[in-house]
Amino acid sequence: MPNPPSSPRADVLSWAQSHTQPWITNDSQIGLTEPQALAFQTKYNNAIAAINAQDNAKQAAETATMTAQ
Repeated sequence: MPNPPSSPRADVLSWAQSHTQPWITNDSQIGLTEPQALAFQTKYNNAIAAINAQDNAKQAAETATMTAQ
């Protein structure tokens, strides 16, 4: 299996998204436990939530800056 990309972030997230469900479905066949596969999914979901929060904060900062000007 090729190594996951380390950057850019979009490539890392795309790789993680494409591996999440197959790893859960085939956990024992690829040497993972169910908790390991589910933990990977949880970390992916948390990363997406953090990125969305970051994007929302950036937008709020831009809006506040425009209002202040």
